Parts: sequence; C-alpha cells; structure tokens
Amino acid sequence: MKRHHFLPILLALFFGAQSAQALQIVDPVEGHNAVVRISEKETTLLRIENAKIRGMVFTEGELIVDKNEAAGTAYIRPGVLTKPINLRIESSTGALHNLILQVTDIPQEDVVIREPVKESHALPAGSSYANQIKALVVAMADPGNTKFAPQKKNQPVALWEGTGFVLVATYKNRMMVGEHYELTNTGKSQLRMVEQEFYRRGVLAVAIEKMILEPGEQTRVFVVRGGL
Repeated sequence: MKRHHFLPILLALFFGAQSAQALQIVDPVEGHNAVVRISEKETTLLRIENAKIRGMVFTEGELIVDKNEAAGTAYIRPGVLTKPINLRIESSTGALHNLILQVTDIPQEDVVIREPVKESHALPAGSSYANQIKALVVAMADPGNTKFAPQKKNQPVALWEGTGFVLVATYKNRMMVGEHYELTNTGKSQLRMVEQEFYRRGVLAVAIEKMILEPGEQTRVFVVRGGL
C-alpha cells in the first residue's frame, strides 16, 4: 500500500468505518441473533471492538476454537459443514452477543463485533477532544504535515518474539502524545495483529497500517495516549 493512500483509510479506521480489508462488522442488537459468514476451510479471527472476549458457549464438536486470553480474541474454524452454528459470546463489558455462523466457501476474514457505545462514554466525532486525537493521527500518518514537530527517537521497544518494534518519533500537544512505531516481522511465519493488542491504560486510539505481515514485512503503528 502506498503511504499517501493510507491516510484516508487510517481515519476511516479511527472513526470505526470498514476498511478495504476482508472484514465483517457486526452491530449486534440486544435480544436478536446476528448472522455471520465464516470460511469452511480457513480460520476466522473473532474480536470485539474496544473490548475482549471473556467466554464462548457453543455445542461441543461444532466449533474449533483457539482463544488468545491476553488479547481477548479467538480464531475459530467450523467443526461441522452441514448446518449453521450457534455461538454465544460474553464480552468483557458484560454484554452477551448471539451469533449464527453460516459456513461458506469464502477466504479467511476477520469478524469484528462493534458494541453500542454508552451515551455517557461516547466521544462525538466533532468534539474538541476527538479533533485533537484526529490531528495527532493525521500528523503521524502524513510525513508532510507540519502542524506538530516530531521528536525523533529511533528507540527499540520489546514487543513479541519474532518482531522488531521501534519507537520512531513522538508528537505532543497539551493533553496527549502520539507515538509512531515501525513494526517488522522478523520471524518465519505470518504475523496477524489487532488494535486491542496495543491498548494499555491511558491509550486513546490505535491504528495499524497493515494488519497482516509476512516474514520480513514492515508496517507503521500509531498510538495516541492521554493523561499528560
């Protein structure tokens, strides 16, 4: 992906829009089942936007699950191909989501459950705070942007085995700091990521340029932190 094409996609991701990746967005309605397509041959990554999967309930033998407890995500594959699979997901927010998985001959996809934002915690896209986050993200993603002066770091940071992670620069305003990282897959197998893996206390926003890295590939990761 050419870098000058990345900025509009990055902002779309920041405000919760669907990117050009193989991605299914599920907007659950309480008390109703949501229908989701999953590949009959490939694994499907299942995650909850801004939350974690705490529990999964399904009929034994109908679903093969590899759960990442730390990230709160799960890779799933169908155990049966002849019928829809019922799945209940318990979120770290306390919400319960009912899914009907339709097994289909499609490539691998990511399924993202987007929970309704409670009014008291909503961050309006036009608010001053949201605009400050957006400005930091824009500045980090566009090398030609001169609104914020980057502080060069080039500081290696320990992340996961088989990766190289370098803090390239930081960008600051009065209330928050933006961090621009370069992540390299130094291992021998494909690396798949989700934004939740970079969320820690104080993190307001995360954007990853490329979610899947083959060995030797590199991507930019942008993190915005508050509480300064």
